[in-house]
Amino acid sequence: MDDSSPSAEEIKSLRVKTGLTQKEIAMLFGISLNYWQRKELPKSSIQHRKITNSEYMLLQLLAGEHHEFTLKKRNNPEK
Repeated sequence: MDDSSPSAEEIKSLRVKTGLTQKEIAMLFGISLNYWQRKELPKSSIQHRKITNSEYMLLQLLAGEHHEFTLKKRNNPEK
């Protein structure tokens, strides 16, 4: 995902589509808010951090934008 890694704008757009805040998505991924915010910075920023392949795939799934898979909500989430 080096040269073809998503832009900061794409990452932010996907997160917004999930309906989650930066704080909520950071908690979901088990990282600090500051570290997530750096993933949404432009690549030209010295503080930019790359999104991992697994983070990007989950973000696409949560946003309903994955090219191959979709998430399906359980009818009875307690089971």
